[in-house]
Amino acid sequence: MRPEGVGRRAADFVARHRAAVAAATLALAAPFALFVPGLDINNSSDIWFGEDNPDFLRYKGFLSEFGSDNLIVAAFTPDDLFAPESLQKLKALTDAAASVENVEKVQSLANFPVMKPAGPLSVPGLLLDPPPTCAAEARRARAAVLGSGLAPGRLVSPDMGTAFMVVKLGRMGISGKKKAITGVREAFARAGGGRIRMSGIPILDAEFDRLTARENKIFIPISLFIVLAVTHILFRSVLVTAACAALILLNLGVSVGLFAAFGRTFNIMTSLVPPLLVTISIAVGIHILSQYSDELRSGKERREAMAGTILKLFRPCF
Repeated sequence: MRPEGVGRRAADFVARHRAAVAAATLALAAPFALFVPGLDINNSSDIWFGEDNPDFLRYKGFLSEFGSDNLIVAAFTPDDLFAPESLQKLKALTDAAASVENVEKVQSLANFPVMKPAGPLSVPGLLLDPPPTCAAEARRARAAVLGSGLAPGRLVSPDMGTAFMVVKLGRMGISGKKKAITGVREAFARAGGGRIRMSGIPILDAEFDRLTARENKIFIPISLFIVLAVTHILFRSVLVTAACAALILLNLGVSVGLFAAFGRTFNIMTSLVPPLLVTISIAVGIHILSQYSDELRSGKERREAMAGTILKLFRPCF
C-alpha cells in the first residue's frame, strides 16, 4: 500500500473516532502529568559535567580525599566588633551555626585555635575563650587578633569592623544544601545576630534554584495568558481558545512529566523549555485551526475537513 493511502486511512480513522482518540490521548497523558509536582530544580555545578569527564572525575577524587568544598562565609558587622557584647554575640552565632544538622565545622574569631601561655609553657586554647566581659578585656582581645595574623582580611575585615564565620557543610545534594542554608539562617536569627550577610557556592546554588522556580511561576502563566488572548482576538471564539489552552496544557503536562519521570531536574537553562513549549503549541494549534477553516470554506463537511487537515499537516507539524 502506498504511504499516501496509509496516511489517508489514518486521517479518516482519527476524524471518524475523534472522541475516542481524544479520550485515549488524555488517558495516556494523565500518568505523565502526575510526575510534574515532583520535578526538582538543581543548578549545582555538578549538572554541567558528564560523569566520565576527566576534570569532573578529578574533582570527585579531590572530594573523596579532602572532604566537602561546600563553604559558606557569613559576615557579622555590629556597630563595634570589639565591644564585649559584640564578641559574646559572635560566639553565640558561631555556636548556633555549629549546632545545625549537616554543618561539619564553623570557624570564626570565637573559636580560632591558638597557643596560650600557661606558666612556663604554652597550651592549646581558643583566641577568644572566654569572650571578653569588659572594655579592658576587649582591648586585649583586639590586640590578640592583630598579633595572631588573622587581620587584615582573614576572619576579620581589614577595617576590623566585620567578623567572618566560615561554615563548612557536609557532602550533599542540592536539597540538602537548601535545608542546611535554611537551618543556618534560622540559627543566626535565634541567636539574635541581626542582619548576617552570607555568600558562597551553596548560597549561589540555592539562589539560582529559587530564581528558576520563581521565574517559571511568573513567565509560564504570563506567556500562556498572552498567547490565549491573541488567539481569542484572532478567532473570536471561546471554544477555539479553550481548545488551544487544552493543547498547551496537554503538551506541557506530558513534556515536563516525561522530564520528571526520567529523573531529570530543571536548571537555569532547561527552565526555558516550558515557555518555549507554550509558543510552539500555540503556533501548531493556530496552523491546524487555520487549515481546518480553509477546508470548511472549500465546501467539505466537518469530518472530511478534519481528515484533510490531519493528512496535510501531520508531517510538517510533527
